[in-house]
Amino acid sequence: MQTQNRNFQIRKIKPLIAPKWYGAIWALLVFASLLRHITSIVLTFSQTSEMNVYEILLNVIVEIMFSGMIPAALCYLCALIFHAISMRAGYVYCLRNDFIYLTMLFTAGARIIIGIVESFSFLTPVVLDYTSFFIEETVLTAALFAMYFGVLRPRFMNARTAYAVFNMYAGVYFFFQGLNTVVPCAVYLLMGSGTPVGEQFLSVLQTLTATPIEISVHVKAACIVGLCIFAAWLIATVVLSFVLRAAAKKAPQEPVVPDDGNDNNSGGGSPFAEFNDAPRQDKPSDKVFDEFDL
Repeated sequence: MQTQNRNFQIRKIKPLIAPKWYGAIWALLVFASLLRHITSIVLTFSQTSEMNVYEILLNVIVEIMFSGMIPAALCYLCALIFHAISMRAGYVYCLRNDFIYLTMLFTAGARIIIGIVESFSFLTPVVLDYTSFFIEETVLTAALFAMYFGVLRPRFMNARTAYAVFNMYAGVYFFFQGLNTVVPCAVYLLMGSGTPVGEQFLSVLQTLTATPIEISVHVKAACIVGLCIFAAWLIATVVLSFVLRAAAKKAPQEPVVPDDGNDNNSGGGSPFAEFNDAPRQDKPSDKVFDEFDL
């Protein structure tokens, strides 16, 4: 059997973030997560006059844990899952730790911006009526797009990999972001619609929570804006997918072998990367364009 000649060049990946910065990135993300929850933290400690020193200390520990460390750990876990998704699909383009800590950095930046914006609620409480429904999807999504097109795409990916990975990531991200944005906005708009179904739903929810729920005009406006922003992001994603698809069709795919300076590819790379990607090069196919269309 005649062996087909492979006409491609292996591009090795160098580490982008040195391990000495990992601790600092963790600390930054924990701080950013605390700042993200600044309004609830301030509300909690505004009642310190009614607490003794042990209760204050306990609240400090609880806030650091649940508002800082756990959200940071969840960010790490989500980044790990996203990287595993692309690895399992055979797209080895970036060292695991580089992807995770880049995600943590950009997420920290988004949370700092969100925290600063929401801190204006101390001057005008109505700010929270709006930010609660759409600031997360706006700022965090923009940060992740900036990471993908500003760092990952130009530094690590060829055109075909960029197209396939973008569609994989976008599909998973917008599914969960939709649950976080579309569902609450739709529920609040239903409860504030004045229809019999909406009023019945509102009554049941108030009974379950044992608290009155007021759907103000600001909440309705925020929900509409949130849904519009989500739709705009989806449209932008579809357009970018078509742009990446056009570029991918014109470009050959090259296998990528992670290289972190060690023979065993420790630190997040896969020692089998060149074997995972090689079959994709032997028989170039347009199936990738059918699998990952939005």
